[in-house]
This record gives sequence, C-alpha cells and structure tokens, in this order.
Amino acid sequence: MYEKLLKKQAELDQFNQDRAHNMYSWEEKKHIETVLKKRDELRRKEMERLTKIKRQEESHQKFKQWLKDSIVKQQRDVYLKKLEAHQKKIDEEEKKKLKDENEVMAKIAYKVWKEKKTEEARN
Repeated sequence: MYEKLLKKQAELDQFNQDRAHNMYSWEEKKHIETVLKKRDELRRKEMERLTKIKRQEESHQKFKQWLKDSIVKQQRDVYLKKLEAHQKKIDEEEKKKLKDENEVMAKIAYKVWKEKKTEEARN
C-alpha cells in the first residue's frame, strides 16, 4: 500500500511536472508570438514612415521641377515678348524708312516731271 501511494505520488509528481513544463512551453510560445507581433508591427510602421517620406520627397521633387519649368517658361515668354517688340520696332523703322524714301523718290519724280513739262512748254 505504501508502494501504491509512492507510485501514485510519483505519477502525480510526473503529471504536475509535465503540466508545469507544458504551461512553461505555452507561456514561452505566447511570449514569442507577442514579440513577433510587436516586431512585425514595428516593421510595418517603419515601412509606412519610409513610404510617407519617399512620397513627400517625390512630391517635393515634382514641385521643384514644376517651379523650374514655370520659371523657364516665364523667362522664355519675356524673352519672346522682347524679341517680338524689337522685331516690330525694326519693321516700323523699315516701313518709315521706305515711306520716307518713297516720298523723296516721289518729289524727285515730280521735279523731273515738272522740269520735263517746263522744257516741253518752252519748246
């Protein structure tokens, strides 16, 4: 009977030891799962942060490029406007010069004609 009790006690001790070991294993597994979840969450947050930074940098670069293009376009427009004004001024000067030349030629032609008429009238 004492042996039965010792055997039963040994079985109970083994059962409790197995139970404690299983409980420890479960707690260790739970702890590892928690750590892995936290790690995955930190990775996800870091990835989101880096993605946000990348998007901001891309957006900033696009804005800088737009601004640069805009300034270049403005400068080109101003240059073209000045060029057109200069060309218009040159054209007007040429027209004026041509008009003045035509007036002089017309006066000369008139004088020649008048002299010719005067000579014809004398003859």
